[in-house]
Amino acid sequence: MILLISGLNSLAALTVIAIGFIAGLLSAGREVRVRNHKLILGYGFPKAIIRYVVDDVVDVFDVNELSRGKLIRYFKYHLFVFSLIMSLPVIYLVIKGLYPSPVYLPLLLLPVFLGVALQLYVMLTAESYRKLVRRLVFILGMVWSLVGFIVGATYREIYGKSLFSDPSATLLYFAGMLLLAVTTITVLALHERHHVVIVEGGNGGFYAIVAASPNYARELVKLIAKEVMIRNEAAS
Repeated sequence: MILLISGLNSLAALTVIAIGFIAGLLSAGREVRVRNHKLILGYGFPKAIIRYVVDDVVDVFDVNELSRGKLIRYFKYHLFVFSLIMSLPVIYLVIKGLYPSPVYLPLLLLPVFLGVALQLYVMLTAESYRKLVRRLVFILGMVWSLVGFIVGATYREIYGKSLFSDPSATLLYFAGMLLLAVTTITVLALHERHHVVIVEGGNGGFYAIVAASPNYARELVKLIAKEVMIRNEAAS
């Protein structure tokens, strides 16, 4: 929406969208390998293109197993990124200069909800996040139903006709509600989130590896500790 009203021509807007899409594919975690006493992390979809090689591991642990394990301790800059996501609706409204059509409300709420959910994900421990999500399941369902009602009622109040009498408005409305639903389901699924293994490199950097289960996480921690940490300590 921001691109559409920012004054960029169609080609420039499509180029920006394409760059964002490609960047998203390139940043997708694809593989984890331990080879020649080095940890290799591959990124890219469908095939790993970018690889990080970590040959000096000083610590490795499953953050979900720590009683006070929070991802924010190791990736503080994520708060800035998530805050930026939440500010997108504000940026849109500032550029637009007026309140948009009610059908945009679900789309405007999407980055706010996503930003808050991601902030909570990294700021809370795994157990605290699970408890919070269990309490919010019913509340979120009620809130999104209320949002749908408000959009329809406000549209009729402003334009004097049903939302469904305008095909383009109906499409925007359903697209926004569908994105909200998919995002909510994804966030709720994270309460059974995979375990996150944190690897600390010798340069002070941290790397996060998602394991599909607690057992996989334990096996990965043991493998990295044995093949990378211990071997390198013995060699030195």
